[in-house]
Amino acid sequence: MGEILKSLPIADILKASLLNLNIGLLIPFIIAMLLKTAMGASTVAMIITSAMVAPIMGQMGFTSEIAKVLVGLSIGAGSMVVSHANDSYFWVVSQFSDMDTATAYKCQTGVTFVEGVTAIIVIMILGVVLI
Repeated sequence: MGEILKSLPIADILKASLLNLNIGLLIPFIIAMLLKTAMGASTVAMIITSAMVAPIMGQMGFTSEIAKVLVGLSIGAGSMVVSHANDSYFWVVSQFSDMDTATAYKCQTGVTFVEGVTAIIVIMILGVVLI
């Protein structure tokens, strides 16, 4: 997958469209978030997103060590967003907390959304300060 992405002009398009590195941190976050929401597995979302983003990081300007760390954090934050019924974590939390499914959707899904959005905001602030 990484080699296919390298051969496509997607990195050049992203590089041209991004104004700074900080906005570029949203791309791995959004990819991981979409994968997590669709599949439910945080680990799989992180691995796939990492494999997709790694080949184009240099072209997007993520070359410093701190930029690479922030991209990793962005992927991790995206993989924690929207825990719902196809996520085993959703069921662990709901069952150990004695929540019914409707309550778990209101609490667990909402809280993980807020958690992910808060994390990416903090990561983007760190990006402004550190990069």
